[in-house]
Amino acid sequence: MALHIMKIHAFTLRDLWKTIIPRLGVGSPPMVPAWPPDAFALTAHALRHAGAYIGVLSNWPPPVESGKEWADHCEAVAKKWRGVVVKSSSLPKEVQSCWGRISAGLDQPLADLSDSLNSEPARAMLELMAYADQACLPLAAERVPGASFDPISFVFARKAFEQMQRKNATKSLCREIDVSRLRVLPKARVPQRGLTIRSLSLYVGLCKGAEIETTFIDHQSYPEAPAINILLLPWPLRVRPAQFRQTRQLTNEMATISDEFGFFTYESAQAGKGFEDGLEDLLEEAAKECGPVNMVVLPELALSSKEVDSVRNLLNSWGAL
Repeated sequence: MALHIMKIHAFTLRDLWKTIIPRLGVGSPPMVPAWPPDAFALTAHALRHAGAYIGVLSNWPPPVESGKEWADHCEAVAKKWRGVVVKSSSLPKEVQSCWGRISAGLDQPLADLSDSLNSEPARAMLELMAYADQACLPLAAERVPGASFDPISFVFARKAFEQMQRKNATKSLCREIDVSRLRVLPKARVPQRGLTIRSLSLYVGLCKGAEIETTFIDHQSYPEAPAINILLLPWPLRVRPAQFRQTRQLTNEMATISDEFGFFTYESAQAGKGFEDGLEDLLEEAAKECGPVNMVVLPELALSSKEVDSVRNLLNSWGAL
């Protein structure tokens, strides 16, 4: 019997990226994504996969006189990139330079990128990720103190939010990347502890394709105030012993738990239409006492999932959460 030896090769950056944007698997070199969120997704995903981003603490930014000089340079490149998106002109030379350095390492083993930021492709990816994130600054205009934006930035932001609306329930800023693979979303805050890939961006963040369902609430509909009013609602008013019953453990989640332990489940009673009427009365009385209610808090499992949706709609009509 003849023995056939198959040639194998190490997992490369091209192998990783072609699962995200298939066209990157062919061509030498492939074209750089012109839309900043797409470029952000590719670079953040690769840096996270290789773990190379941890080198940012000791080997970043590129040689400059000061951190402010790098920040100013990054914003200058990002501003040109936003202009490209609006005017359909050529990409900034800094973006093209980064992509050229990355393309030179497309077929190198991805493990080579894990050596902190000592490899040129890894450094170029972090640089390109920074430009792409900064290009998305207009998406966070309302939380940047003293920020003022030119018409091109406003057009860029409009195009970005229109892109998200086209994705319906599974929203994403990406154009070339399907939401089942990766998503990029506007970012509200930077993690305060630890170091992850999310620590390295200010304005957008990378999410797994089906990680979360995104819902946006316009905070401008809630007037700014130095305090918020919270209504604590003790519901249900009565809990009956019959609502609790013994149940078996879930074999697929609790297989390692000893048989000595018992388990129970709880069945909430239907709140009924009268609950919503009573809630509106409470909101009116609370408003008389201390002003409009900003938030209502109920005990866990007080309402069924169907009732939660109905109550949420009621609270939205009152401008409360």
